[in-house]
Amino acid sequence: MAVPHHLKIVFRGIFATSPEEWSFSTKWDTDMSFEDDPNLSDIHADQVLAASTALFNNSKWAGGMKMTEWRAYFIKSDGLMEGNPRQELITPGSEPQGSAGARFPSQVSLCVTTEAAARGPARFGRFYLPGPAAAVQADWRMSEADCEAYLASIVTFLKDVSDSIDVPGSTRSVDLVNISGIGTGTMQTVKTVRVGRVYDTQRRRRSQLEEAYEVSGDIDW
Repeated sequence: MAVPHHLKIVFRGIFATSPEEWSFSTKWDTDMSFEDDPNLSDIHADQVLAASTALFNNSKWAGGMKMTEWRAYFIKSDGLMEGNPRQELITPGSEPQGSAGARFPSQVSLCVTTEAAARGPARFGRFYLPGPAAAVQADWRMSEADCEAYLASIVTFLKDVSDSIDVPGSTRSVDLVNISGIGTGTMQTVKTVRVGRVYDTQRRRRSQLEEAYEVSGDIDW
């Protein structure tokens, strides 16, 4: 059976004073087969902005990291987008953004793993959050306390985005889901979220950053 219709929400932003950009995506659906699928118009933009502001407007994130827009896509059971995406630009000056200094290169990311209950396809998913600012400790990992703080704020963010999608006629909020395109496709509801203490990297984020060199003179060996 094909994967049911679902919503894909992509969060996008920039690293200020740099040409680098970032994005991460989430997927959402109802877990009741008899209920209507969520549609683009069911998303409350003000609540998505509030959720993003609560996540990013603090010292857990580098100050140059700004969220400038989000886009939503209605994905059909064949995996293709139906119609045009919904694009919500954020008014300049009110972007969700971190307040810490620039701590790491732009490719350093916080990896978030989403885990469903059943083994097999769509058991695990992940997305990468840009611009984390928590320092690493002597073991080259962030502290347990910092990791716990990130995890709590991310879970709150995901629950708030879920609550922002109000499907008419449903008394339930939508679920974060993992989707696998293997075979006929599989969708599972996310049960738990994990954040690791070891930072990850997104190498593609270096592609736009102009390199500059300091060069020595002739070396007299």
